[in-house]
Amino acid sequence: MHIEDLGWSNWVKKEQVAGTTGQARRIEAIEIKSNKMLEVQEHIQNIGWLPSSKGKNIRIGTEGKGLRLEAFKINIQ
Repeated sequence: MHIEDLGWSNWVKKEQVAGTTGQARRIEAIEIKSNKMLEVQEHIQNIGWLPSSKGKNIRIGTEGKGLRLEAFKINIQ
């Protein structure tokens, strides 16, 4: 996960918290690794919905632009 002013954080596993709490920092991007095929679509601040991405390793969002990752949809295939 790419976090405002911190950059990329360490990986988290199932049921662990990703991101920060109590720091008011925006999530700017995430990377998802899966052993199943994923289809992911993202909504970026001031840009809107982007085309879907497919794969087992997906990175969505932006780096260095100061934009929030506002929403995303994941379809596990």
